[in-house]
Amino acid sequence: MLEGLWKNRNDFVWHNEKEDASKLGWLAFHKWQEWFLAQNPRETQIDNGELAHWSPPSSGCFKWSAWDSCTFFVLEAEALALKEAIQASSTFHNTPLIFESDSQHVVKALSSSSKGSSEFITIINYIKLLLLNFPNIKVKFIKRQANMVAYTLAKAANSWSRRCLFDVIPPCITFHLINEIS
Repeated sequence: MLEGLWKNRNDFVWHNEKEDASKLGWLAFHKWQEWFLAQNPRETQIDNGELAHWSPPSSGCFKWSAWDSCTFFVLEAEALALKEAIQASSTFHNTPLIFESDSQHVVKALSSSSKGSSEFITIINYIKLLLLNFPNIKVKFIKRQANMVAYTLAKAANSWSRRCLFDVIPPCITFHLINEIS
């Protein structure tokens, strides 16, 4: 809760923007839920022998990473990030692309025939339509431990009040980047 209040204060001081108190409460609650689930990884993560180490994309393919501030539930945010990344990739036309997600629920939902009108299912159905238009795009599940660079960068981004573009490697990921290269 303190982190949310501090970020809200900074956004107000520096950008004259602020969130409602109720929204901050919901965000704090969802962060607590994420933290709680992370404390019990054996109960929340299924191990089916998925990729445990980062691997570079095949020749001619790209891997993406992005961050955006949002107020969605975790699964909705994961699905929305994937949707936006696929939409942004339209400039690559027929280039083969690999999107990796550490959200097993999102990746499984893409191959299921779930029906409904929840925000999550609506986003998943939109992604399915996008994938029909981009047959060279693959979406794969990857354990968080297999791409600590992306995870660490995303975690650091939670403290940023705006999107950031880097001309150099951000210091927060240098250690993990060196480990994954070697």
